[in-house]
Amino acid sequence: MNSLSTINPDDTVMIKSIANGSVDPMQISSADLQRACELLNAAYRAGAPLVEDAVYDHVFIRALKATDPSNEFLNSVEPEGEVFNAPTVRHTSPMLSTDKAYSKEDVERFIKRLIEAGKDLGVEPGQVIVRVTPKLDGIACSDYGDKMVTRGDGIAGSDITRILDRGAVIAGGVRGKGPGEIVAVQSYFEAVLKPRFGMEHPRNYITGFCGADTVKDHHREAAAAKAVVFVPYTTLEAWSGTAAEFLAQWQTICAGLKDSVPYLTDGAVVEAVSPDIKAVLGATSSHHRWMLAIKEKGEIAQTKALGITWQTGRTGRVTPVVELEPIYLSGATISRVTAHHAGMVKELGIGIGAVLEIIRSGEVIPKIERVVERVEAVVPEACPCCSHSLAWEGDFLVCPNSLGCSEQVATSLIHFFKTLGNVDLFGPKAVQLLVADGKSTLLDIYRMTAPDFEAVGFGPGQAANLVRELQRSRLQEVEDWRFLAAFGLRYLGRGDARKLLIGFTLDQLLDGVSADDIQKLEGFGELTSSSIAAALSEQAEVIREMSGLFNLRATGAAVPSETPQDSALSGRKIVFTGSLRSGSREELQERARALGADVQSSVNSKTDMLICGDKVGASKTAKAASLGVKVITEDQYLVLISSSNQVS
Repeated sequence: MNSLSTINPDDTVMIKSIANGSVDPMQISSADLQRACELLNAAYRAGAPLVEDAVYDHVFIRALKATDPSNEFLNSVEPEGEVFNAPTVRHTSPMLSTDKAYSKEDVERFIKRLIEAGKDLGVEPGQVIVRVTPKLDGIACSDYGDKMVTRGDGIAGSDITRILDRGAVIAGGVRGKGPGEIVAVQSYFEAVLKPRFGMEHPRNYITGFCGADTVKDHHREAAAAKAVVFVPYTTLEAWSGTAAEFLAQWQTICAGLKDSVPYLTDGAVVEAVSPDIKAVLGATSSHHRWMLAIKEKGEIAQTKALGITWQTGRTGRVTPVVELEPIYLSGATISRVTAHHAGMVKELGIGIGAVLEIIRSGEVIPKIERVVERVEAVVPEACPCCSHSLAWEGDFLVCPNSLGCSEQVATSLIHFFKTLGNVDLFGPKAVQLLVADGKSTLLDIYRMTAPDFEAVGFGPGQAANLVRELQRSRLQEVEDWRFLAAFGLRYLGRGDARKLLIGFTLDQLLDGVSADDIQKLEGFGELTSSSIAAALSEQAEVIREMSGLFNLRATGAAVPSETPQDSALSGRKIVFTGSLRSGSREELQERARALGADVQSSVNSKTDMLICGDKVGASKTAKAASLGVKVITEDQYLVLISSSNQVS
C-alpha cells in the first residue's frame, strides 16, 4: 500500500487530469491506474480525500476493471491506510469491503441475484427479505469485546481499543457487537470542529482522534460531548421487506434512512436477511455478494461545447476531450470532459456549439449524459502529434506510426517502467527528455551510461541514480507476466498476460504461437487472440533481447514444481460453491491452484468438477450435471486431494 508521502507531482497531475475529464482513464496504463487507486484510497482512509467517492468508484475503479480485471488491487479489500500507530490484529473472519452501486440498473441486478439465489434454495421470490440501513461515512471497525480493530486490509487491522479510554462511546452501550463504524456526531462537527479547525469532513477528525499518539484538549472536549461514537451496524435503524417491495421504492427508502441517524451518511446498504441465501452467494475476495452499498448520482447541468482537443495515447488511439463553457457542478467548475472516441463524436454530433448535458457523479465524472443540440461533427484526418494519416479501428481513430509518433513512444516507455514496478525515477518528465533526444527504445535506455544521461541534460547525481535504478530493475526478480504486460501489447494487460503465461512459457510465446493456440485458453476470444498473436510476432525480437537483461520468475506452465503433475487436480477446471467448512473459499481456492487446478468462478461447459459445501441450490447442481460436470461434496474433495489418484 502506498502512503500519502509517496505522492509525487506526476501522480497529482495524472489524478487531477482523470478526475476533471481532461484525460480518458481508458488511455491510462493499468499500472498507473492501480497506483492512482492506491493513492486515492490512502488519502481517503487518512481523512483527506482527493476526489469524491463517486469519482473514485466510477472513474478510477471502473477504468481499472475494464483494462485489467484481474488486477491485484481489485481482488483485495481496500486497505484502510497507514495512519494508525497501533498493534496489528487479525480479524476472526475477513472484514470485507462493500460493493457499490449508483444506478437503477445496478440495484436491479443485485435484487435479481438475491431472487435467483432464493430460487436455488426453493424460496419463492415473494419470500426473499432484505434489510436496508443508512451507510455511515466513518472508519470501519469491528468490536470483539476485548479489542476494537480497524478493517485494515480485511485480514488484519489496527488495534485502536484506546479510543474507549479517550472517551469514545458505543451506541447502545454494549461491547462485542462486531462490525460497525466510528463516526462523529454531525451537529457537533458543524458547530464546533468545522469552524474551529476548518475541516471539511468529519472523517478527518475521527482519523486524528483514533490515530493521535497523545490526547489533546479538543479530543477530551469531543469525548465529553459524546461526539465520537462507535456504531455497530446491528444497532442501526433499518427498513425490512421483500426484495420486490424494496425494488419498487428503493430511492424513497434510501432517502428516508439518510436522516435516521445523527451522523454523516453517504448512501444506504441493502443486504439479504436469510443466512442460507448469504451462504449460497458467498463472497469475492473483496466483498460479500449478498450486500450492496447504494449511493446517489450527482447533479446534472447543460452547457455548450467550445471545441475539441484530440490526444494520442500509448496504443495510437486518438481520443477527443471536449472543451466546455465552464459550469459549476457539485462543488467544482467543469471545463473539460472526455467524449471517449471519435465514433461517439460523429454519432452524437458533438462539436463547437453543441449543447451537452453533463453529470458530475455516478456513471463517470464528469460525463456527457446526452447531447441536447447536435452540430455537424468534424474529426481529424492526421495524428495531432506526428501528423501521420489516421485509420479507423471500430469507433476509434488510430495513428499507425507507433515507432515514429513521439507521444506513443513516450507513453509506451512510461507504461513499461510503471508496469514493471521495480524501477523508479523514469516518470513522464524524464522519459519525455529522453525521447526528445532520440532515445526511443528500451534497449537504447538500458544501454545508457551515466555520461550518456548527462549528455541528454540530467545532472551528475540524477544520471548516477538513473543508472542505479536500471541496474536494480535488472537484478531484482520480476514475474514474467509483469515483464510481458509492461510492453503494452494491445489486449494484453497484466491479468491476461498472467493467464497466457500459465498456458505457455515465455520462450514458447516468442518462438511463435498462433491465434488458434491462444484462443484455446479460457478467456481469450477470436479478436483478442488474433491481435495478441500478431503483436507477439511483431515484438518477439525486442522482447526476447530485453528478457535476457532481467531476472525473470516463470509462471504457470514454466514452473512444473508449482503445479504438480501427479496431483488429482492437475489441469482440472473446478468451481467451489456453498458454505465450506474446511476453510474460507479463498483459502480452498489458493490450495487448489497450488495443486495445479484452474479455479473458475462459475460452472460452464469447460468445467471438470463442482465441489459443493453446505446449502447448495438444486438448480446449480442440476446445471452442472446437464453439462457433464462431475459433482462432489466437500468431504469427497478433501479425500481426493489427500490421495494421488486422478479423478476418473
